[in-house]
Parts: sequence; C-alpha cells; structure tokens
Amino acid sequence: MNNVLKYFFKSIAYIFHPLLLPTYASLLLFWANPYAFAHIKGGGLGIVPLIFILTFFFPVFALFLMKKLNFVDDYYLASQKQRFMPYIAILIFYIWAYLVIRKQYLPPVMNWMMLGSCLAISFAFIVNTFLKISIHSLGAACLAAVAIAAHGFALHPFNTILVIVLLACGLVGSCRLYLKAHQTEEVYAGYMVGFVGMMVANWFV
Repeated sequence: MNNVLKYFFKSIAYIFHPLLLPTYASLLLFWANPYAFAHIKGGGLGIVPLIFILTFFFPVFALFLMKKLNFVDDYYLASQKQRFMPYIAILIFYIWAYLVIRKQYLPPVMNWMMLGSCLAISFAFIVNTFLKISIHSLGAACLAAVAIAAHGFALHPFNTILVIVLLACGLVGSCRLYLKAHQTEEVYAGYMVGFVGMMVANWFV
C-alpha cells in the first residue's frame, strides 16, 4: 500500500511540475473563454506551444546544461544552495515569456498570469536565502489563482473545474509532505508566496 501511495504522489509531483503550470493555466483560460482569443492567429491555441517552450522546455534544457557542467548535483535541487542558478535561469525565461505575451494583444488576464508567475519566482528567490520554499506549492497557488480568475472570465459553468483545480492544488502540497521533500512551513510558504505574487501582479495589469 505504501508503495502505491508513493508512486501516486510521485506521479502527482511530475504531472503538476511547477514548470508545466503556466501551460496548464493558459489552456485553462483558453477553455474558459475561447472567444477572448478569437482575434489571435490560430484562435489563441497557437500561443500555448510558445508558452510551453519558454516556460518549460528552455528552463529544463538550462537545468540539463547546469547538471552537465556540474553547477548542480542533481535535477531535484534538494538544497537551497543548489537552487540559486536555476532560479535565475527560470526567471529570465519567464520574463521573456511575459514580454512576448504582452506583444500578442492577448486578454489582460494572460499578461497577469505571466507577470504574477515572474513575481512569485522573484519572491521565492529571496525567500530561498533562509527557507527552502516549495516551488510545487508556489506553482499550485498560482494555478489556483488563475482558476479563480477564470471562473469570472468563463462563458460557461465553471464551478466543477474550479473545484477540481483547487483540490488538485491542495493535493500537490500533500504529496510534497508525504514524499518528505519539504517541511510543512516550506509548503505553506510556497502557497503564500504564489498567492502574493499573483495579487501584486493584479496591481500592475
């Protein structure tokens, strides 16, 4: 039974990998209101691969290079010291994604989503100096904030999707605790920093 639970929670950690969440958030917003993206070439879906490349593929490739060059010991980044350079690389690519999105005349909620992600990562970089904050729970908080925004943005009933996303985001924190990847305060800090990043971004969009 323990092995089954461990496999389940590891799967959750991979499915809800923080670098994948901007792509999920983009799909969520598009599904909530596809007409808001109708003026974009390809009906808005064309922006999703771009977000995936900038917020997942490039950061993962950068981490791969860091591992090959021995800047990090492994891909799990278990210590705070190991996270310094990956944080900087991820933030650079996320800022790049935000600047690209701003030029696409997308709905403001998309700009807010990426700006909030950039701010959350920036805050996490600072917090990481004294606490190994959970990036999984940070990303989950950002995704939850996007789901809440999408609820007011949606053209069709969204309650079920909202509940599912919120439950999944809570499950992410539970999986990090079960796998002993983080302490309780590190998971809570991730949720808090993620929400704060999205709230601050709301003032600028």
